[in-house]
Amino acid sequence: MPYRDDQNSANPSVPAGTTVYDVAGEMLGKVAGGIALWEYFRLEKGALFPHEYYVPKSAIARIDPDGVHLNVTEDELKNSGWDLRPTARVDALRHNEEPDV
Repeated sequence: MPYRDDQNSANPSVPAGTTVYDVAGEMLGKVAGGIALWEYFRLEKGALFPHEYYVPKSAIARIDPDGVHLNVTEDELKNSGWDLRPTARVDALRHNEEPDV
């Protein structure tokens, strides 16, 4: 599938299976389901014991042929609360906020 540089697009194209990198360029995992409602994508991290994160589109720095590059570190991802499925509009939240349950 072709990639698009979607920094200026409201609806980035992120196919399932795309590699995801943190801000330092370290591989985090793979996109597990594309963009859902154009607000977040599911990141599957870990091969033996996979864990899902619901990463908001605001955390995407860029999309290029190598994959999805985030604007957060791996530690920020792990401590973000993004392992909980969002129940509020994610684009209205800052990176460190959790949606109201």
